[in-house]
Amino acid sequence: MSDKLKNFQKTQVRHWFDFPSEYTDTTINFYGTDSEELFDKNNSLDWNVNGGEQPTSHITQTNKYTKDSIKYTFNHEGMRGPELANFTSIKRCPANRILHIGASVTFGFGVNLEETYPHLLNKELNGCYWNVSPVNTVFQIMDTVEDLIEQVKPTTLIVSPPRYVQDFDYLNKVFRNTIQDKELSHMFLETKMTSKKSIQDAFLRYLNLIAKVYSVKIILINHGYKYWRDYKFNKKNNLIEYVTLDEKETYIDLSRDCRHPGVNSHKQIVKHLLKLL
Repeated sequence: MSDKLKNFQKTQVRHWFDFPSEYTDTTINFYGTDSEELFDKNNSLDWNVNGGEQPTSHITQTNKYTKDSIKYTFNHEGMRGPELANFTSIKRCPANRILHIGASVTFGFGVNLEETYPHLLNKELNGCYWNVSPVNTVFQIMDTVEDLIEQVKPTTLIVSPPRYVQDFDYLNKVFRNTIQDKELSHMFLETKMTSKKSIQDAFLRYLNLIAKVYSVKIILINHGYKYWRDYKFNKKNNLIEYVTLDEKETYIDLSRDCRHPGVNSHKQIVKHLLKLL
């Protein structure tokens, strides 16, 4: 991806992340939505802040953080957690090999690695896990998931579909904000809405094919994004477990960025996943 396109996305699109991260083999205190600027703002308000968006908009921050509270350690592949390349033998981990691929909640913005639900779930199962996040669109998932499965041969694939179903989603936002031709913007929106369900259907069909070809259990978990919350999932002849988490039951605290789920929320997600495994 060109630097020009990256800069365009960063300035025009809310929550567009580099994937994989530009950081490798390093530890930093702030990243993405959990920025130092936002920290300073929330700290100046004595952390009297409400959740910034779905699925945490109903929560008020109850914790106070410091600049050293959270660490982001990136491995050689630009992700959090165990490296994919280091897994060379199924004998080392014969069961409960779980591959997570998802967006910002899967990544764990505003919480430490040890507090993310992929890490906590693995602790309960005593297996191996990999956290491939944060992806931005289902296209990024489809572009990478087969290679990942062939590499680590997971017993379970847990997919958290991102906010953006397709690249149209963020382009439409740009159109609304930067282009004065309202008719063109409406035309683009109609195209997006018509194609969105088709892409969702194709994505589910693709995951079913993956489940069949690779004999892998697949769980599709929605963290409350409205694009997926309203999706009509057909259980008939479906190899995928699909669950939309109840916002008020699952998301009960805020992370340091006051936008994403906090430590106790990640623990709640683990409880839901354990019921499906």
